Amino acid sequence: MTTETQHDRVGKSRPLDKSWLPWGGAPSSKDLFCWYGIWLVFAYSFAMWPLKPWLIGVNPVLLEAMTGAQSAMTAAGAFARVGEAPLALAVAAGVFGMMKFAWVCWLAGRLWGENMLRLLAGSAQEGREKRRLGLLTRDTRARRWIIGAAVVLEKVPMVPGPLALASAGWAWAYRLSSFSI
Repeated sequence: MTTETQHDRVGKSRPLDKSWLPWGGAPSSKDLFCWYGIWLVFAYSFAMWPLKPWLIGVNPVLLEAMTGAQSAMTAAGAFARVGEAPLALAVAAGVFGMMKFAWVCWLAGRLWGENMLRLLAGSAQEGREKRRLGLLTRDTRARRWIIGAAVVLEKVPMVPGPLALASAGWAWAYRLSSFSI
């Protein structure tokens, strides 16, 4: 005779009720909206790959708005320099392209906090890595400065952008409108 708990029955009936997922338990509608939003961002970025070589020479401002790629921003600036596109449009398209999906990472950080940080960064190993993650998980002044610097520097190479943006949603009590500014 096997006794089965309610959690076991729910775990078998729901494929998204896994311990490694960031929400820990049965997902709410907000959890699912954000989870599928993250996957939609990945799918969108893969769908844009074939368009990049064609659009970079034809219409880099459109490419810049669609992808937020730094190479497209450079090409749009060059097009603006020779008079092919207005400079204000090139700048506005770059800002829009970089920020259009930032809200998804912010929402993930807001909903899942430390669990999202662990999902993106991986689990901490013993020793130094565990101490570093401990610094970010405690509510200290240093944590806010570290995460703030990561958000400001998220476009610098070697700084993981989604991790920085999710950390901002978790660590700061900003509303989405304040975060977007």
